[in-house]
Amino acid sequence: MAEYLHLTWDTVKDIHKRRLKSRYGNPNIRNVKSIGIDEFAVRKGHVYKTIVVDLKTGRIRR
Repeated sequence: MAEYLHLTWDTVKDIHKRRLKSRYGNPNIRNVKSIGIDEFAVRKGHVYKTIVVDLKTGRIRR
């Protein structure tokens, strides 16, 4: 992506970090009473993701 856009890798990384922070940085948990947490492997032994779910509504919390 960086080469295609003629940007440095650091610039692309900064753009990604700012986008993730703006979208997921301050989750609204005001009405959440109970949560479920699960961690799963995206690629075995390499990348793991964690998901948090509102157990009452089934919504994934951002």
